[in-house]
Amino acid sequence: MQRKFLNILIIMVIMGILSSCREKIELELDSTYTRLVVEGSITDRAIPHTVTLTATSDYLTTAPPPAVTGALVEITDGMQIFPLTETAPGVYQTDPSVKGIPGKEYTLTIRGVDINGDGKDEIYSASEVMKPAWVIDSVVTQKQNPATNPPLYKVNGWGKEPSTTGDCYIWNLWVNGKLQSDTLYKSVFIDDTYVNGSYLPGLTIFDDIKAGTGDTIVVETRALTRRYYDFLVTLMLEAVWNQGGGAGPPANVKGNINNGALGYFHASGVSYNTAVVK
Repeated sequence: MQRKFLNILIIMVIMGILSSCREKIELELDSTYTRLVVEGSITDRAIPHTVTLTATSDYLTTAPPPAVTGALVEITDGMQIFPLTETAPGVYQTDPSVKGIPGKEYTLTIRGVDINGDGKDEIYSASEVMKPAWVIDSVVTQKQNPATNPPLYKVNGWGKEPSTTGDCYIWNLWVNGKLQSDTLYKSVFIDDTYVNGSYLPGLTIFDDIKAGTGDTIVVETRALTRRYYDFLVTLMLEAVWNQGGGAGPPANVKGNINNGALGYFHASGVSYNTAVVK
């Protein structure tokens, strides 16, 4: 009995020692040089096309990225120059009458910024050819599970995918004028690898959509270049599809902005389909 008690006491002492072996580790991440981050686009619709400029910040900071203000921003098709006006800190927009033409190359140029703080202004640019829009014949909503209250819906589309190879698309969704795909992971983007030139009869574009009878659904289809599609996939692999703790260290995603900047400027043909929930 005494020996048994001694064994239990020894085990408890060992467990106490092991549980107290904790070492506080503080990671000190070095700051790197500041870089410009660009998010911008032009479409074939007459709307204010937007370019957003921010600067990079430290990895562990919780503050929003600082806006880059006072820049000189313009888009050109080689014949016309479309100046952008700063409508909010770091947000630059074209005149609402500006619209692109599919097949043309558009170049974004940014001047009048000193991101690295050396007292000299830098120049950044990016170019992309606008892809023509894919016009889907129609979209309809379908109850996904009638037992849920309120019900959830699928949004299905019908249409013939163009016969050109290497086409890529991104879909966005509005319900009663409110954008549902307000972050990239809520958008849907695909390429035509397995459906090139095919007629798609009722392809499910979105699911688990909260809506009610009489609500208006709008689906936006944007045509993407292969390079921009690959940029989005890589961005998602870094930010969302990164396998959690089993993933490798994060890295900057290479875009099409020159001079060491991050981000992407793209040109897209756009089409819209509308449906009413029944």
